[in-house]
Amino acid sequence: MAIAACATNDETQLMTGRLPNYPVPFIVSSGFTEKQLLVVSSDEEWRKVWASLFSNRRPSPAIPTINFAEQMVLIYALGRQRTGGYSVQISGVEAINDQLSISVAVTRPSPNCMVTTGLTSPADLLLVPLSNRRVVVVETEIVTEC
Repeated sequence: MAIAACATNDETQLMTGRLPNYPVPFIVSSGFTEKQLLVVSSDEEWRKVWASLFSNRRPSPAIPTINFAEQMVLIYALGRQRTGGYSVQISGVEAINDQLSISVAVTRPSPNCMVTTGLTSPADLLLVPLSNRRVVVVETEIVTEC
């Protein structure tokens, strides 16, 4: 997978991609119980985060190989939710001056929706070009009407 960037003045829309050999668009039940953004930029850190991400799944999926000399992985975890119907998706990444702006869409069910009663902990992963910019999250909430 090729990663590239196109610059316009101080703004850069980054070309991003899903993890190699891992087609899942997002994870419904991750091992992360707290809401958080993780920026992973080393093999050692990646192994630890991957183990935590799938700590509630046996066996864990095989860990994808990442070239951390050129890329990093962004993980946005929504934390533990009391019902189903929640999801999270990193929908865009943009470099603006000294910041890396991460657009995240969080979907939640409206109060009228019938949802599963099991605990969920949605998360999403995205592969991006390596950057030392300060990461900021812009979260958009989407309410699913049933």
